[in-house]
Amino acid sequence: MAVAAYASLLSLMHVLDNVQHRARRHQLYLHTKQTQSLQEKVNFLLGYLELHSERISQEMEEVARQIVVVVDEAEHTIDFHVVDQLREGSQEKRRYMAALSPFGRDINNIIEGIDSITRKLMMVKEERVDVQEQPVVPVGSTTLPSSDKNTMVGVDERLLQVVDELTRDESNLQILPIVRMGGIVSQQYSVREILLKYLLTDKKDKKELEEIGRNIAKGCRGLPLAIVVVGGLLAKSKKTREYWEFVAENVSTIVNSGDEEYCLKILSLSYNSLPIHLKPCFLYMGVFPEDHEIKASELAKLWISEEFLKPVGGKTLEAVGEEYLKDLIDRNLILIRKRTCSGKIKTCSVHDMLRELCLRESNREHLVRVPKAQHAFLLSEHENSVCFLCGHLAGSNRIHLQEVLVGLRSTTIASPSVCKACNNMYQNLNRLRWVKVLEQIDPHESGESSLQHTKLQYIVVKTSSYGPDLKFVFPHTISLLWTLQTLHLDVPSFSEPLLLPSDIWEMSQLRHLTAESCILRDPLINRFEGKDSTVLENLCTLSSRGFRCSEEAIKRVPNLKKLKSSYGSYRAEDSCYCLSNLARLNKLESLSLEYYCLLEDIAFPASLKKLSLFECEIPWAKMTIIGSSLPNLEVLKLNNAGHGYEWDPIEGEFLRLKVLLISHCDLVRWGAEDIHFPILQSLSLRYMHKLEEIPLSIGDIDTLCSIHLERCSQAVKNSAEEILKDQEEKGNETLQVYVDGKRIVVGTVS
Repeated sequence: MAVAAYASLLSLMHVLDNVQHRARRHQLYLHTKQTQSLQEKVNFLLGYLELHSERISQEMEEVARQIVVVVDEAEHTIDFHVVDQLREGSQEKRRYMAALSPFGRDINNIIEGIDSITRKLMMVKEERVDVQEQPVVPVGSTTLPSSDKNTMVGVDERLLQVVDELTRDESNLQILPIVRMGGIVSQQYSVREILLKYLLTDKKDKKELEEIGRNIAKGCRGLPLAIVVVGGLLAKSKKTREYWEFVAENVSTIVNSGDEEYCLKILSLSYNSLPIHLKPCFLYMGVFPEDHEIKASELAKLWISEEFLKPVGGKTLEAVGEEYLKDLIDRNLILIRKRTCSGKIKTCSVHDMLRELCLRESNREHLVRVPKAQHAFLLSEHENSVCFLCGHLAGSNRIHLQEVLVGLRSTTIASPSVCKACNNMYQNLNRLRWVKVLEQIDPHESGESSLQHTKLQYIVVKTSSYGPDLKFVFPHTISLLWTLQTLHLDVPSFSEPLLLPSDIWEMSQLRHLTAESCILRDPLINRFEGKDSTVLENLCTLSSRGFRCSEEAIKRVPNLKKLKSSYGSYRAEDSCYCLSNLARLNKLESLSLEYYCLLEDIAFPASLKKLSLFECEIPWAKMTIIGSSLPNLEVLKLNNAGHGYEWDPIEGEFLRLKVLLISHCDLVRWGAEDIHFPILQSLSLRYMHKLEEIPLSIGDIDTLCSIHLERCSQAVKNSAEEILKDQEEKGNETLQVYVDGKRIVVGTVS
């Protein structure tokens, strides 16, 4: 239960940070000294578990179990008092002060419980195991042995690539996994060089560890996944004889087990060696279906919503999540599936055997008892049920829970279902409170249901049926979700878009708000005497229709990193959008605008790295403003956003641009050369029917890797082939050209 105890303490730490933040802004009343005292005690226990997580005895496990119980009760108690104060927000201050007595008494009881546990923990005799992780020590290069016992059939090109990587003169340790399905290795495998000469040990220690390494490799029995994971374990651990012998002994003791059980025990070695802060994040991977491709950005949001991440210095939790993911990938516990054009991790997945390990260990730990993420779906009675926790089809093994999506008439739109994986993951589903969503059939009828689970942090509301009979009614109690971090609304909008309540601006923990079919109202100046207007310091993603960039709105989102908004056609009163104020968002990195008319009165912040413009009629001559005023711009996407027939870029403008996409425009002549986009990596042209050619010198950009054409004129296709031919003659074998999804070679364009 040590991992569950650690995760629970992390969650309580975030809760205490939240209530103190609200108290400082006079939005809650509480005993500050008591709360700070409780926070100090929680931080002590967190630090203790971080230092001693690898030396946990059975007695300590029992204490950890008590930590979970006390901390869960503490969160429930604090939530009760906070929601009670928020409900009475319009009452006089003396009502709050009167409530402080029971709140303070309950906090004091929590402190006493934590103190009791701490005393027990100090008295427990720890089992000392001298197994500690150390930073990786750089190793020297090695040479490839000449043995030919092992061959790889049909993959000569990959073999040469691996040989080149292994024999180059690199000073840093590298792990090169070669993995397919778990059972593809013959029983006649050779283990001689699997982990040793290629990957491990400094020259002066060789190979003292060589014989131990051979035994470790033999213990893996040629199973690729086991070899990769154990290799990652050794790479991240102290390279001493004692530690390697420990690994070898544990591998050899389970060599006679059954295949699946054997593999899980091998993999558990790497899990057990994880630092405790990574264990909750890894175990959470079990909630995803087998072979599921997971968006890295969504994974980080879910980790944050479950409060598995610990703040580090001045880093955002999103940045911490990115580091955690990279660390798990370096240990070969999570696999990279796709990367972005800039090289960042886009999607990832977990091997099915590792997923099985996640489920097993999570059930043993009782890690996630009350999930803080829920998916509400508006479904017709003929549609398949969807798991309201993970958002995937529940399948034939679904478990129906009490109805939450209820029609005003007599029909039930949907009832929540839980898939088999989530049923295994969450042990106390019958104790949860659900999000409620209402269908409003008759616009003259009114009604509302409340969001009852006030500790929810991640909500997704979707509908698969778009018709006039389905409408999402936003509850007035949204502000009671005082810990909500992610709200994603994908709901229909017909005659009028859905208006989000102004209370959204008072939800201080909100990090991601995605509601493209909805309009976010302007923030209201706080109407309660003595209270400050809430600044959404954590909000980094905002997507809505017609976002008005007023001074008040910009002031309330100082750390916004990603903004997406769409606007109607130009009218005189459109100046109220105040798009010139965008330049004041000095943390903004990604901006996506859809305008449908001439876009003139706008200014961009210099911090932008990605700019996407849709239906914005910007004269090509004014593209120089974008190029010269955005020194950090890496991605530029122009979808029917350029006006005119000729574009002559100017040298010195797009110095950091890596990705350029131009689509659906009347451009005829493009006077670009390699000097205009010196580090461009990817060029995409779509539906360019009038463009005469791609300039030949574009191919001379040293960093250019790919050109993608989709539904372009034959002249454009011919010029792309000419560029490819020219580069091949110059010895450039890196550039790849794709036409309508197919890679071309010289002479194949027709």
